[in-house]
Amino acid sequence: MTLVLSTLRGPLMQAAHAVATAEEPVRALPAMLRACRELLGASGAALLQARGEYLVPLASDGMAVSMRPVDVPVNDGYLLELDGRLEGMLVLAGVEPRQDVQQPLLGTLLDLAAAAVRNVRIATERANSIAALTARANDLERRAVKHAIDRQLAESEDRFRTLFESAACGILVRNAAGETTDVNAAATRIIGLPAGELRGHTWSRAMAGAMREDGTPFPEGERPLAIVMRTKRAVHGVTLSLQRPDGECRWL
Repeated sequence: MTLVLSTLRGPLMQAAHAVATAEEPVRALPAMLRACRELLGASGAALLQARGEYLVPLASDGMAVSMRPVDVPVNDGYLLELDGRLEGMLVLAGVEPRQDVQQPLLGTLLDLAAAAVRNVRIATERANSIAALTARANDLERRAVKHAIDRQLAESEDRFRTLFESAACGILVRNAAGETTDVNAAATRIIGLPAGELRGHTWSRAMAGAMREDGTPFPEGERPLAIVMRTKRAVHGVTLSLQRPDGECRWL
């Protein structure tokens, strides 16, 4: 009997060593299944993990298993409990408990199998927790970066608006169609039209009757804005008159 027990303890010790030392708990499962097959004389073995109300296949050696409810009567293996918690189930194929396996050894084998399944559960829960925390941290970081960018943009917009409104020269912002999208206070004073009547309108309305310095008409197609729109280049050193709604002539 001593020789038989010594022979049987070999696979059990190998499984115990794998369960205790495996950096990734799932890597200990093949050794655990081999020990179960050899010690219990089974042609196949599988480990299922308890997840809520179901037992879900975790690892298999020589047999196929499917998910099953926890409350289904066990007739092909052993439930694996540890510290009062159901961890999973050991399922066996072609099993008839060997007469030379004493009950204490079987209890040790089942406890070890329960520990192997528990280690996988704990590692999975830890990985899920780390993933959730990482996702949360990344989300907070993205929010912080977005908030910082939004704040910088707002500050930049405030600085631009201050400079834009306080500039002594008239500034009009126009889109590709030549329509005014923004105008500062100096421009409204020079042109003689309020901002509301300039926004959404083209330059032509404000520049009706424009003249050259020699008093000749300044054709719209030759004015700076028209040249800029055609060439996409800045125009400098051009002087033209502006006829305000109140009849006053302004030189630009």
